Amino acid sequence: EVSMYWSPAFLGTSRLVSPVINTSGYTQLSLSFLHFIDNFVQGGGFWVSVETTSDGGTTWNQVWELNILTTENYSAFEVLIVNTPDIGSANFQFCFKFEDNSYQLDAWDIDNVTLGEQASFDVTPLSIFGLETLIHEGDVVNISSEIANYGSEIVSFNVILEIYEGSNIVF
Repeated sequence: EVSMYWSPAFLGTSRLVSPVINTSGYTQLSLSFLHFIDNFVQGGGFWVSVETTSDGGTTWNQVWELNILTTENYSAFEVLIVNTPDIGSANFQFCFKFEDNSYQLDAWDIDNVTLGEQASFDVTPLSIFGLETLIHEGDVVNISSEIANYGSEIVSFNVILEIYEGSNIVF
């Protein structure tokens, strides 16, 4: 779990870089993470992204990017296929990158980061929407998801929503 806070304010690029990971023998990997952009009320106008390198950060290759132009908060579960030229290197690294004016957000929170072999499932959730704000008892919650179907089969599945308080399921 990590949080990039706006202070001290800066204009430019900030990267949270992984340790070196040996990806020899791989041609692509799956990267998934939860993240929440706590946007400043007058914010927006910045970029967040994921990049890879295999030369210690001299060259960065983009995997994914999101341009935040609104003042609304944003949260999602992202599932990315990483197939940059850095995959297969014994010196592979990836980073979460913020670019522009940090004063335009309150924080960027990232959690549950997983890098591994591509899931063998034909259908993968890309993001989950509807959980951007606090949920109180009695609230009506409309949850939706963006799903990627890689096209080799038709898949049906059930979705289960569980809400935990600590380790106890409360809903």
